[in-house]
Amino acid sequence: MAVTDNFLLGSLIFLPVLSFVSYLLVGLWISYASKNNFLDVPNMRSSHSVPTPIGGGIPVYFLFTASLICLFCLSHIDFNYFIALLVGGFLVGCIGFLDDSLNLSPWLRLLIHFSASIFSLSVLNGLDSISVYSYVIEPPLLRNILAVFFLVWMINLYNFMDGINGIASIQTITVMFSGSLLLFMTDAPFYSWYVPLFLGFSTLGFLFWNFPISKIFLGDIGSGFLGFTIGVMVIQSSWINPDIFWAWLILLGVFITDSTLTLIYRILCGKKFYRAHRDHLYQSLSIHFSSQELISKTVGIINVFWLLPVAYLVSNQTLEGIEGIIVAYTPLLALSIYFRTKLKYISS
Repeated sequence: MAVTDNFLLGSLIFLPVLSFVSYLLVGLWISYASKNNFLDVPNMRSSHSVPTPIGGGIPVYFLFTASLICLFCLSHIDFNYFIALLVGGFLVGCIGFLDDSLNLSPWLRLLIHFSASIFSLSVLNGLDSISVYSYVIEPPLLRNILAVFFLVWMINLYNFMDGINGIASIQTITVMFSGSLLLFMTDAPFYSWYVPLFLGFSTLGFLFWNFPISKIFLGDIGSGFLGFTIGVMVIQSSWINPDIFWAWLILLGVFITDSTLTLIYRILCGKKFYRAHRDHLYQSLSIHFSSQELISKTVGIINVFWLLPVAYLVSNQTLEGIEGIIVAYTPLLALSIYFRTKLKYISS
């Protein structure tokens, strides 16, 4: 079905309504979670000091999923993309909710994460050919194995990075709006730039309850679902426009660099990398500057004023994808190493 001007106008009006409904549903969930003791009790690894309702990602998940179904019923979304998001998101959301409730084994969580990733990747027909200059990553099996690990990493990356007020929400909103803008500017199919707006506006309603003072947390159901859904968008973009594939990776730069460097650091130090901890740079900086709000705002500023312009240069082919990654990530890595070294020196 072709997208008419009237449909486009109506759909854009729908987005703020989506945020408002999200805001109301999260408020209702806070009341329910508080009365039923569905709380995150702080421990030595926590960045909060009082028991706080958890599971704020539930309304985000249901609103995004309902929006997807509406788009499918109107025949405005690719069927395979719809199934990859719907079924994979359901599996990741369910295991996240159970983990919030029962504190499951990390190996069981990983099993479901891999299962969801393999399923969604197979539905999407894998990752399309990705070129680094003239070199095409081959064979397809290797490419798709890397794609599976990327999806699993995105699920856990978001879980690891969701540790201070607003950071995961601000990351999601700025990255979704930026990615949607780039897809729109490159004349991508309607659904490819509209679906990220669903996720961004659904998360916006939650943000008002989570920032600057957090009255509720996303929980594993929220953080894992967000990471997985964004990962599927990245994979799917390889079939639409390889330049946008690289642009997505650039937009995710803050979370990717912090979480990946922290993982490497913990492995090299012989620590159990899958255990909860406070070794991320964003956590150390929020303690050092005594402000979670400052760090979360800084992430949003970096995304909009540094990563988005670089991603735009890649999307319009001014820069090669790998060149954009190098340009975008180099200062992030340099700042990470600088602050890690400085904070380690101060603490010693």
